[in-house]
Amino acid sequence: MDYEEIEVASAYSEVLYASDHERPFQTAMNGSYDLWLSKVCESEATRRRYIEDIQRFEKYTESVHNLRVLDIPNRWREAKYTSEMSKEKLLDEFKDLVDGYFSFLKDGNHYTSMSINRSMTVVMSYLHYYDIPIKPVRIRHPYVIYHNRDITKEEIIKILDHSDVRNRAMFLLLFESGMRPSTLVNLKWRHIKEEFLARRVPMKIELTSDILKCRVTNRYVFIGDDGYQALTKYLSLRLPLRDDDFVFVTEKPAGARMRTSGVSQLFNSTITKLGLAEKRGTKPKALRLYCLRKAFRKFMATQVDSAYVEFWMGHTSTATHYLSEDVERHRAIYAKGYKGLQLFEPRTAPTEIIESLQRKDEEIKKLKQDVEKLKPLIDFVNRLDEYGSLQTFLDLVKNSEVIEFPNKGSFVNLDLDEDEVAAINELAKKKGISRQEAMRLMIREATETNKETSDSETQTTNKGQK
Repeated sequence: MDYEEIEVASAYSEVLYASDHERPFQTAMNGSYDLWLSKVCESEATRRRYIEDIQRFEKYTESVHNLRVLDIPNRWREAKYTSEMSKEKLLDEFKDLVDGYFSFLKDGNHYTSMSINRSMTVVMSYLHYYDIPIKPVRIRHPYVIYHNRDITKEEIIKILDHSDVRNRAMFLLLFESGMRPSTLVNLKWRHIKEEFLARRVPMKIELTSDILKCRVTNRYVFIGDDGYQALTKYLSLRLPLRDDDFVFVTEKPAGARMRTSGVSQLFNSTITKLGLAEKRGTKPKALRLYCLRKAFRKFMATQVDSAYVEFWMGHTSTATHYLSEDVERHRAIYAKGYKGLQLFEPRTAPTEIIESLQRKDEEIKKLKQDVEKLKPLIDFVNRLDEYGSLQTFLDLVKNSEVIEFPNKGSFVNLDLDEDEVAAINELAKKKGISRQEAMRLMIREATETNKETSDSETQTTNKGQK
């Protein structure tokens, strides 16, 4: 690339940079890009970034080299099948093209080292997809310039206090779970249904692979008491929901899925109104939506092993690979870390809540046992309406023995002396039966004896008459 080309590229960088920030994103792309994008892009967000970068590269090639990026694959195939010399000559041309674009990105002072490397990665991905053997060009030691600062708990509380019911729930879920905004807007009722209805706190949120960045394996995160209360208040306005209904939806148009950019704009407008961060030209504000996710990591990592924090944030490493998959263990560890995360004073200490619930469970269990023991008495009392009032029955049994005849539906008051009571008790003990059953047995035997005596007397009388 000669001096004149460098001058043209430098002048053009100003136009290109301005156009990138002024024009709306163009989603329509030529079909030749689709095959490449479908192979290298796993998510819609990645696809949009790749399209932006390849469009920037194409503007450069058309302006400086009068070359369309879409023509590169055909030119390469033509040279490859013509002769070795044509092939090498075209490779040199492509190498100069890539080196020139790299210099253009660096000299413009508009892009960070990480952005430059990302743009070059996209270009190399496109070339390598068509088997064009160009060595990668990149900044060897890229560095990150962080434009945002740490957000404080006081600032988060202030933001929440000036947010409506839906926005408060969204911001608290991002802060208490550490999930990405792109995951939040894709949450569906089935991801939270079971634990939300069970009122379990910390509440687990299932994160399936299809709503996670880079399609990592299924994960789960948790929210604490503050997040659960905010979510409950918001969903009370929307329930009942179907499994595939989105948790957070727009107000206008009503019921549409939220967009990540929309949530970010809501957060930015709130901090601007509160004067928490000022605009800085084209640079991001000192506070932005991602600061909530960053705050989760900061406050949670002071209480628990960082490997668990990385797992909940959707990161993958050797440490997260060897973590236990026991949900209840994760829940207990999150509950421990939540002490450093919680924004508002708990109404009752978590340990006191658990102990109180345990005591209530024991009391309920004991009451059920007592009721089971009293069931015969309850059934007996319920039948009193058939035989008379309870007071009449109590008067009847006072200082006497009472026997029930179930078949006849009546009670008989037995006026027994001490010897008869002793005989009943002895029979009940001997037979291993209740006193009621012993009294019935004695009455039955006495009745049969009287019957036999009566029959015998009748027979004797008949014989005398004959």
